[in-house]
Amino acid sequence: MNPLKIILAQGISQTCDRLMMIASLWILAVHAQPQWAAWFVAAASLPHLLLFRWTPGLIDHFGALKSVIYSDLARAVVLIVASVFFSGEWQPTWLYSLFGIYFFINFFTAIFNPAMFVLPSLLFNTEDEKRKLMAQIESVTAFSNVVAPVISTSLFYFFGFQILMLVNGLSYLLAWFLEVGIVVKQKSDQHSLEVPQKRPSIGSVGKRDFLIVYLLVGFLFLNLVLGPLLVLIPLYANKIYLGTIKTVSIMELFLALGSLIGSILASTRYSGKTSFKKIFAFLIMNSIGFIGFCFSKSLTFGTVGLFTLGFFLSLANVMILDLFQKRAIESELSLVMNYVNVIGTASLPISLVVFGAVLTSTGDQWVLLGKIVSLISLVFVLLLGIGPVFVKRLKM
Repeated sequence: MNPLKIILAQGISQTCDRLMMIASLWILAVHAQPQWAAWFVAAASLPHLLLFRWTPGLIDHFGALKSVIYSDLARAVVLIVASVFFSGEWQPTWLYSLFGIYFFINFFTAIFNPAMFVLPSLLFNTEDEKRKLMAQIESVTAFSNVVAPVISTSLFYFFGFQILMLVNGLSYLLAWFLEVGIVVKQKSDQHSLEVPQKRPSIGSVGKRDFLIVYLLVGFLFLNLVLGPLLVLIPLYANKIYLGTIKTVSIMELFLALGSLIGSILASTRYSGKTSFKKIFAFLIMNSIGFIGFCFSKSLTFGTVGLFTLGFFLSLANVMILDLFQKRAIESELSLVMNYVNVIGTASLPISLVVFGAVLTSTGDQWVLLGKIVSLISLVFVLLLGIGPVFVKRLKM
């Protein structure tokens, strides 16, 4: 039952992460300047960067399971209490409140995400079982991204933002209820009052296996250019496709469907042979999908580009996580997964603050900027692929 509880809790938590974000970005796209949406996502992601140094120590101290449990409980309480203050139509003053709420709850998300990726190693001993659960976690995350746009759009349309926030908080509470019933190997996850003499550092990981560090650095740069996608989707829906929040929902749905199908394919048909060449090929296709979306002028071509992006990025993510699980030793795992979380989430503040600043100065040139960013993503992937030719320390 442990894997099932983890999968359900992950699905609920990830759905919650997307619910208000979708509605909030739509509100900002309609009622604020484009740069506000970029700065909003940046502020929401900033805690991941601020906690980066201490997250592995917190997870090791409290244990991965307790870190997951307390994080969901805290987010539930914050959103349920905050929902009391949001009623009626949109008010300009809500903008600052949203910034504060997202900033606060993402302190707990910054701990939850890497802790969840550590749990498979606490439940299973064999690599196949760990990899299967990791792929299932990726699949349910992708599935949550499929249902989140539909739920968010429906709640926002029929009941308003206050009820959407309340349901979000209650859902986190349900995830917490599932997590308290999970039992892990006591030796690996017990609360420890003893601090290790010397914790692993990214430098020591690089000396032992430089490929891990190489991929982390490469995907940091890639995520910096993929970050603006969160802002571009509602902007394209509103300004280019002349749609409504339902248009945002359709675009998010196709992006999530691509991720879901890719994750299911990786978990059911995965050969178990992770290779750098496969990762590189999948990331090339991911960048092509990004370019297709940014150059599209119709909803049809835009959704095809988003589906392609989600499908190949999901395949790459499963292989990357599998590679890290295989090549990182147990004492390094929370550190490596913390870097994975930072690359996936905390790179957004840097990316979107820059994007928002450029939007402020260029005004209506955000479409051109999006095209340039998508082309840069392809350049980064190509540089990542040819890197092994010049980096002798890589052991492929």
